[in-house]
Amino acid sequence: VRRNFFGIGDTVLFAEYSETKGGLAQTNLLVGATGATDSEVTQWGLGVNQYIDAAAMEVFLTYKHYEADATGLVPLADFDAVIGGARVNF
Repeated sequence: VRRNFFGIGDTVLFAEYSETKGGLAQTNLLVGATGATDSEVTQWGLGVNQYIDAAAMEVFLTYKHYEADATGLVPLADFDAVIGGARVNF
């Protein structure tokens, strides 16, 4: 969703989702060190970008949640990340 809610520039609200099967088992480091034979990683997230037209910049904040399951590994804990920052175009 992209809309100018505040008059300073567009605000972008977004959601993301992905599933990856076999990715951990195909990583040579994990296969050699742990014997992982199969895996599934699910990731979803929410975020917002605020463009500030007068300064030619944007600020952003994203939350991401990861869940992983791998055969041949000890149980993996879920992982959450919050990523924020700013970009200035010049």
